[in-house]
Amino acid sequence: MSITKTVYDPLGNAIILSSDLLQLICIPNSDLCIDATLVITHPAMIFESTDGSLEKYYLRTVEWDNFILIAVKKVGENFISDYFQVNPPRERILGLIKNCRQIK
Repeated sequence: MSITKTVYDPLGNAIILSSDLLQLICIPNSDLCIDATLVITHPAMIFESTDGSLEKYYLRTVEWDNFILIAVKKVGENFISDYFQVNPPRERILGLIKNCRQIK
């Protein structure tokens, strides 16, 4: 059985973090690390898919030039973390801006 943790985003949505997000997320080639729960509870931006896939994306900066992106997907009544990216390509962030609705 995998270990999970539930956190709440600024809009009150319960997000179930999978076991791979229960440890600190570390920035490659750096001493910087961040708790994944902070990305959900205090994101810089939240995007919501508009294609019916029921996905949300939480983006947070670490210092000035590092980004953490966590994607969650609605499964049944819950939002469950799907994956995360450290420093996603600019094209990925631009795609979210273009194809999703920013809700924070």
